[in-house]
Amino acid sequence: MKKAARFFVLAMSALLLFYVYENRAPGYHRLTAAEKENYAAILRDKAFPPEKYLAEAVRAHDVVILGEPHRISEHYRFLAGALAEARKAGADCLAMELFSLPSQGDIDELMRLPRFDPALARSIVLRAFPGFFYKELALVLEKAWEVNRKSGRFDVLALGGGRDAGMAALVAARAGKGEKVLVYSGMHHAFSGYYQPGPAQLLGKRYYSRDSRMGQYLRNAHRLDTFTVALHTAVPKKWFLSGGFFLYRKPYVFPFSGVLDQVLPVHGAGAGFDTSMAGLAGLADDFSYYSAGYSPLKLKDYADGYIWLGPLESYSAPVPLDALGGEKDLRLIMGSIDHYFPPDRRPEKNDKLKKIYSRVDLPAFVAREGLSAVDFSGMLDRRGLEDMR
Repeated sequence: MKKAARFFVLAMSALLLFYVYENRAPGYHRLTAAEKENYAAILRDKAFPPEKYLAEAVRAHDVVILGEPHRISEHYRFLAGALAEARKAGADCLAMELFSLPSQGDIDELMRLPRFDPALARSIVLRAFPGFFYKELALVLEKAWEVNRKSGRFDVLALGGGRDAGMAALVAARAGKGEKVLVYSGMHHAFSGYYQPGPAQLLGKRYYSRDSRMGQYLRNAHRLDTFTVALHTAVPKKWFLSGGFFLYRKPYVFPFSGVLDQVLPVHGAGAGFDTSMAGLAGLADDFSYYSAGYSPLKLKDYADGYIWLGPLESYSAPVPLDALGGEKDLRLIMGSIDHYFPPDRRPEKNDKLKKIYSRVDLPAFVAREGLSAVDFSGMLDRRGLEDMR
C-alpha cells in the first residue's frame, strides 16, 4: 500500500511539473526597433504582394500547394481573388482538398455552363467534408468559373475523401501531362519537405524522412517540381495535437518566435516571399508542435514559401451558406457523410454524424464547429508580446 501511495505521489508530482513546464512563457524573440526595420527592409527589397507572389510561384513550378488551417475566411477569399493572376501565370487546374470526389462530375458541369449556377455550386459545397459548408467555398467556385470563361480552360479538381497518396496521384495525373496545378489543402497535407513529428520526436528524437503527406509524395514519388506555400496562422504548442487539449491554458503561439508577427505589420502590407530568403531563412522555432524533431525548426525547412495577409487579429471565421438546413441540404449532407465515413467501414462515426446534422441548428453549428480564427486568437499565448495587437 505504501509503495502504491508513493508511486501515486511521484506520478502526480511529475505530471504537475510537466504541466508547469509546458505552460511556461513561449520565449518569443522581442525585436528592437532597429531589428524590425532591418527585417522590414529585407521584405521591401525581396517580397511581393501576395497575389503576385503566388502567380510567380505558379510560373516557376509544376505544382504549388497552398497550405492552410481550413477555418479562416481571409485565406479562402485570398485564393478566390488570386485565381485570375494564377491562370495568367500558367495554372491549368485548381485542386481542392475540401471538395469531395463524388462531386467531380457536377464541378465539371458547372465549369462548362455559360452562366454560373449558384444552386449547383451550393450542392457541391454541401458535399464538402462535413461541417465546411461555407460561402467562401462557393466564392472559390464562382471565381474559378469566371477564370475558365474569360481566360481559357481552367479546371477544378476534387481531392476530398482520398488519402494523401491518392490525392497526390490525382494531382500528378494532371501535372504529369505538363499542366501546372495549384493545390489548396490543409497544411499537413501540403508538406513537401518538412516531416511531422511522431511520439518519438515529441520526446526529443530527431525527425526521419518517411513520406506520408501529399506534398512529399508529389515531390519524391512522382518526381514533380513541388513548391509548398504556408499561409500565416497561429501554431499549436508541442503536445496540443497529441491529446494535450487540457494540458495548456493557452495552447497556441505565434510562429517562429513571434518575429514575423512583429515585422510584417512594420512592412505595412500583405507579403509573399521565399523562405530561403537571406535574413529570414534561419528564423527559428523551438516551442511549437512543428519544432519537435528539428531542434530548432527553421523557417526554410517548414515550407518553401510564405504568405502573410494581415495580423492574426484581422482574421475572421468563414460564413455558413444562407438558409442552411432544408430537406435538400440535409440529403446532400448525408451523402457527404456516407462518402467520408462509409457506413460499412465506419458505422459508429457515420451514425453519430448523421444524428448530429439531423438535429442541430445547422447555421449555428457550422459557424462554431472546429477551431475558428476567433478561437485561435483567444487561445494564443501572448506572454512577452502582450502589447502587440
